[in-house]
Amino acid sequence: MENITAETNKTEELVNLTAVIKEMRTLISLSQRWLSMREACLYSKMSKNTLMECINENEIKAVKRRGKWIVDRQSIDSYYADDEAEVRVKDLLKGRRL
Repeated sequence: MENITAETNKTEELVNLTAVIKEMRTLISLSQRWLSMREACLYSKMSKNTLMECINENEIKAVKRRGKWIVDRQSIDSYYADDEAEVRVKDLLKGRRL
């Protein structure tokens, strides 16, 4: 019985380690300039449909290579930076109207 429990614990540890390694690989890949669609969705916290809308509207840069989209991480950063700047300007204008 002890052998079964020990094997079960080892299996659980391997599953946990595998999950940690997978997460670390994802984090490392997110530091690269070009991201897969899956990575870009994780990085931007957008759904695939929303990200594709941004790509189609040229708000975020991406190219299709060999049938797969690769997305420019820097353009995602710029997209959010531009959006944040727009909100600040609107807040300033509201303050002036008061």
